Amino acid sequence: MKNGDEMRIAIVSDTHGDLTFQQFVKDIDADFVLHCGDLSLYSEFDKSVYFIRGNHEDWDVLEAMKNGIVEFKNLRYIKNGEICALKKDDEIVRILGFGGNYSPKYYGAGKLEGDRRRHFTDKEFNEACIHKKIDILLTHEAPLGLVMNKGGNDYGQPLITELVEKTRPRYAFSGHHHIFNEKKINSTRCVAVPKFRDGIVLLDTKNWQITASFGKIKNERI
Repeated sequence: MKNGDEMRIAIVSDTHGDLTFQQFVKDIDADFVLHCGDLSLYSEFDKSVYFIRGNHEDWDVLEAMKNGIVEFKNLRYIKNGEICALKKDDEIVRILGFGGNYSPKYYGAGKLEGDRRRHFTDKEFNEACIHKKIDILLTHEAPLGLVMNKGGNDYGQPLITELVEKTRPRYAFSGHHHIFNEKKINSTRCVAVPKFRDGIVLLDTKNWQITASFGKIKNERI
């Protein structure tokens, strides 16, 4: 990588249709924006936004985007198990997407319809697990040990932990739980991204470090 080729990537989650997200994308000092699901705002943007599905989306719009029927300028839907390559000059960052949430009842379903499209399936999971040499994994659900409640119960999903272990990205970013936290799974830094109104995460590939920004309160170099 030549000097100056590094990327600046903003990672957000759970905008839930927030109209201020469009202005944020325009103003943020970043080359790309990655979204961990629950976008619920499908429109044109001033720079490239890549998103996975959450569990609150317009499923018909996502289906139309998946099939190439509907397109929005600078908005790219990453399907489960799909690899997208971010490119800037001579640098390429490989993103693996895996959205939706887990349901034991529908995990083995061959085809999901209606609101059940918010779940991921065993077929999608198995297809995602085969990928190697990725830089960033985007999931909606979190892996184990990242999101705990006050009673000590783990809200993480074992299948997401398994996906991290099998794909071994540099970073794994997740949303869904509206909090910020981080931990390591082997060599992967796993980061829970807060809901959009509470904060964002910035990644600089010059040194592959992240900065978490919480509202207008503080910035933390991590």
